Parts: sequence; C-alpha cells; structure tokens
Amino acid sequence: MDSSIVLCGFMGCGKTTVGKRAARLLAWDFYDLDLYIEEKMGLTVTEI
Repeated sequence: MDSSIVLCGFMGCGKTTVGKRAARLLAWDFYDLDLYIEEKMGLTVTEI
C-alpha cells in the first residue's frame, strides 16, 4: 500500500519546513505543490 501525507495551512506557517523534515525522517520523497505550480505556470504563487 502506498502512503502519503498532505500538509495544508496558511502561507508561511511552516508546511515546507515540516514536510521536508518528515520526508527525510521517513525516507520518502517530498513534493512542494507551490514549486510545481510555479514551474508549470512560469509565475510565482504570489504573482498568480
């Protein structure tokens, strides 16, 4: 069975920091949706 964790919250509340640390501790991949969106759209999340 595949497992995943999704972190939701306000901007600047630490989702990326906690997500990266949890991924490292669990030896899982970490995906940052903001970075994915920025790469696909060619704009920052703030600009969007």
